[in-house]
Amino acid sequence: MLVDALGGEDPLDPLTRKVKRYRLADEVARNDGRKPLRGIVVGVPVPDDFLSGVPNDEEVAAFEEAVGVIRSLGATIRPVRSQARLAGLTSVSSFYDPIRSGEVAAFQHRNLMTQPQNMSQDYRNKVVAGLMLPGTAYLQAQRVRRLWRDGFLSMFDDIDVVIHAADNIAGLKAGGNPPLPRPSSGSKTNIWNLSGAPAVAIPTGFSRAERMPLSMQVAAKPGDDGLALRVADAFQSVTAHHKARPAL
Repeated sequence: MLVDALGGEDPLDPLTRKVKRYRLADEVARNDGRKPLRGIVVGVPVPDDFLSGVPNDEEVAAFEEAVGVIRSLGATIRPVRSQARLAGLTSVSSFYDPIRSGEVAAFQHRNLMTQPQNMSQDYRNKVVAGLMLPGTAYLQAQRVRRLWRDGFLSMFDDIDVVIHAADNIAGLKAGGNPPLPRPSSGSKTNIWNLSGAPAVAIPTGFSRAERMPLSMQVAAKPGDDGLALRVADAFQSVTAHHKARPAL
């Protein structure tokens, strides 16, 4: 309801995007009956896809169970392969880091000059790196981002939403980091920020040893925020993971 009130074009602000107002509450309210997701095609990444590169076995198992729930709600499940890696680049960080550093520096420059003691050393390093970044590097990174974005979002040509396990939430154990079965393929959140597509994370259970939350993400193409929320809401209407509360 908050997004419905704030989202969309503001006729009094010439800098807002010319998009229609959101009606997310109405979209979620469409979830009625035993098969609320009937007619929706949900993509599930193939095993060797970037979005499937999760290091924790419990997260993978919880996600596979969640896929079964989504299917039981009437959705059509379709294997999908994302173009998360652009040919010639080792990772999304190749262009994400220059963009993030430049924008962080633009926002935090004054704070770096007046109150550096309130920043961690790691964060100060990011701000300083952004200040030293040539403008040409920032512009080139944005150009690469656009090429990557077009390819990445092409997965929605054949599906309505995509779901995938979140990354490395339950990896920590008491006493430090244990060896994981396999390495992570990379951040599963940065890519959605970079693409401009709506994504929502919802819980899928808890790890056995630490009782840490496991989760998956539901993402849709830009502008289909309501559809992503509709799938997430339908899942939570028949599961209770989101109702768990820690012992205090």
